[in-house]
Amino acid sequence: MWLALLIVWSASGHPHYPTEVYGQTVAFVSDVGARPHFKPVFISLATTTALTFVPIVIAHLCCWTSEDRSLRKSSVLRILSTISIILILLGSACLIGLTVLDLQHHFNVHYALLSASLPGYFFSGVLLCVHDYLRLRHQRCRQNQHSEDEEKSMVQDSQSPPVKPKALGFRVAVLSVEFVLLTLFSAFCWGNIFYNAAGVIEWCVVGIFGVYIGSFAMDF
Repeated sequence: MWLALLIVWSASGHPHYPTEVYGQTVAFVSDVGARPHFKPVFISLATTTALTFVPIVIAHLCCWTSEDRSLRKSSVLRILSTISIILILLGSACLIGLTVLDLQHHFNVHYALLSASLPGYFFSGVLLCVHDYLRLRHQRCRQNQHSEDEEKSMVQDSQSPPVKPKALGFRVAVLSVEFVLLTLFSAFCWGNIFYNAAGVIEWCVVGIFGVYIGSFAMDF
């Protein structure tokens, strides 16, 4: 979605859309998506992204943990999984909603949905990283408490894929960058004078979120 809209905006010669303020030269993602001929693409791509990403996260949080009998009774992991899933469902619903209720015709509702979507995805990712860290710590504790032969039989019994430290570390790094960018984006939008800087940051936020989605391929 990000790349398609960016290409469209660049190929169009960086036009000034009616939803942009005076002096703004960098369009927001929503400015491009609100155009009548781009809106169907905006909706379909956002919906595809949401409907693809949500099952991946649910499988990551629930299926793998439920296959490990030693983790099933962990109330902390269940709470983290539940809240993370609720947040990502909220973020996905708001993402789809803000593409339908575009910036040009539903200004206030659009920004309200945007304000719910971004934190929803971000905090869902934070809780997912905490969840994986606890699984990784549990995994290492088990490795330290068992001999090599016992560990092999234990892994076969658990059937739960191990947490990969590199994948977890990469996601933490991506979310850290996202936190900085989201903070700057909020500050620039709140000031109502740094729209061009906010526009650049928003494109970066969406692009890095795509990298975060792609990071789940590192688990396989």
